[in-house]
Amino acid sequence: MVRVLLLLSLLFSGCFNQDLKICVATYRERQVINLNTATLEELDELPTIGTVKASRVVDERKKNPFKSISDFKRRHVVGDTTFEKIKENIYVN
Repeated sequence: MVRVLLLLSLLFSGCFNQDLKICVATYRERQVINLNTATLEELDELPTIGTVKASRVVDERKKNPFKSISDFKRRHVVGDTTFEKIKENIYVN
């Protein structure tokens, strides 16, 4: 599903005229996900996250769902540098 949305997004954003790697990076920067409901795959696609950090997010929310972005940051699930890179791409609902 994520890949289908990615392809549609690329087509409608005019990315078909650009380098695909640039387009994928742009799409990932615009992606906004709910930390309490995102799949492992969706979390993995956030900038600088990857499988290990995505698993940490899932494990931490199983213990107790995130109440806010501040709560996520306070729990130190990811480091400050990673948080700064993804803060525009995440929300909690």
